[in-house]
Amino acid sequence: MCATVVAFSIRCHRLNDLLPASKSPLSRQRYLVAVISMLLTYVVLRVLFREFSELKDVFIYPVGWLVAQFLGSGQPVQGDWWFTLGTTRFVLNQICSGTTFFSLLCGYFVLRLQTHRCSPWWLVATYPLVLLANTVRVLSATYVHVLLAGQSLPLLQDSAHVITGTVTFLGLLIAVALYVEGWRGAKVS
Repeated sequence: MCATVVAFSIRCHRLNDLLPASKSPLSRQRYLVAVISMLLTYVVLRVLFREFSELKDVFIYPVGWLVAQFLGSGQPVQGDWWFTLGTTRFVLNQICSGTTFFSLLCGYFVLRLQTHRCSPWWLVATYPLVLLANTVRVLSATYVHVLLAGQSLPLLQDSAHVITGTVTFLGLLIAVALYVEGWRGAKVS
């Protein structure tokens, strides 16, 4: 029992170290509520997209259309988009809809809205930002796959989707966070 109380005390102490230092316990509570709101937003959106998978079509169709404009070909087939480059067919489906990134970005903006770091317009801008990022990711993954098709690197070909997604979405998340946090034009020493 005593060990449990000590462990809980240590965990609470570490959590307090993560919260912003402030003279007011009330502002620390508000920040904690903002963090919980961020996590709830992410979880609720993830569950919503999992339970109502047809909602992902709102992300798939516009991205598929944009990719088709860049590639010059592509067609919607039963809720997916099919693209052909050379002899390779690529499919944009629910797995690569971008809804996980949408949920993450919405959660971040909910946090920053509650801590007065951004305008509500950022929450509205989440959808077009995700569509743009996912379009770049699909185009990048397609071209990376085509470039690697002649190489004998099957593991890298299979990982192209994950690698380009990580680079694209993480890059946008960092850029948005830098902008929202007010680091525009800040001098780095």
